[in-house]
Amino acid sequence: MEDKVVMTSEKNDPIIVGILIAIGALVLWYFASLAIVEAVLPAWTSVLSDFFTAVAGAFAGAFFAFKFSDRIETRRRKEEEDKKTEKNVALINKALVNLAVQLNTIKNIVFTLQKQDHFFSIAFSMRAVENFHDGSRVDVGELSLVLTKFPDLLLDLSIEQDGFIQTLKSVYERNKFYSNVLQPEMRKADLLDRSCSLEEYQRALPEYAFRGAIDAAQIMIENTAATDIGLSKKFVEIRQAAEKMYPTQQFLKLEA
Repeated sequence: MEDKVVMTSEKNDPIIVGILIAIGALVLWYFASLAIVEAVLPAWTSVLSDFFTAVAGAFAGAFFAFKFSDRIETRRRKEEEDKKTEKNVALINKALVNLAVQLNTIKNIVFTLQKQDHFFSIAFSMRAVENFHDGSRVDVGELSLVLTKFPDLLLDLSIEQDGFIQTLKSVYERNKFYSNVLQPEMRKADLLDRSCSLEEYQRALPEYAFRGAIDAAQIMIENTAATDIGLSKKFVEIRQAAEKMYPTQQFLKLEA
């Protein structure tokens, strides 16, 4: 009776049974692995495995080399693009500076004209307009390599540059006429340094001197006004075009 009880107790011990099953499973897995490696798999599988390992290694090496090279090339292209952008922005700002200098020249002439009481003061009383900058020019051909999307604007700018030159020429011509022709004739007629009526100028001066003074003054006034408007407009339009092409860059502004 006691033996039966002992036998029943040993059969039902879960700890011992679990340990035995685990050990048996480990031993079975180990010998099964050996059998697969040493006996089941043929020898050529080792060669094939080495081949695919080498191919995978070569592919991975080539892939990472390509990615590295592509990153270097991308960085190089970006640096070149940044340098090109920097150069183009500098050319645009150079053009804007020259336009600003031209505008300042024209504004000074306009200011001188506006100080006169009326048109006939400009023709007969105003001294020669001097001491203004006349050397600035916008290189339209150089700018055309940058603002490639705005050919009409560049054509208009070229026309305005010619207009600026013509305006300065009209000022020089009026100065030359005033100094070489009008002043000597007015000195002879005792008209210098005093206010005179239009009728007195016309009566006392030769026709060529009287008519020449009026014509020279009229041409200078018209050219100056047109150039003032034209250059101001072109400055704004070029700046707007530049901001469209390079929205993150800074460009010269005119003070109000």
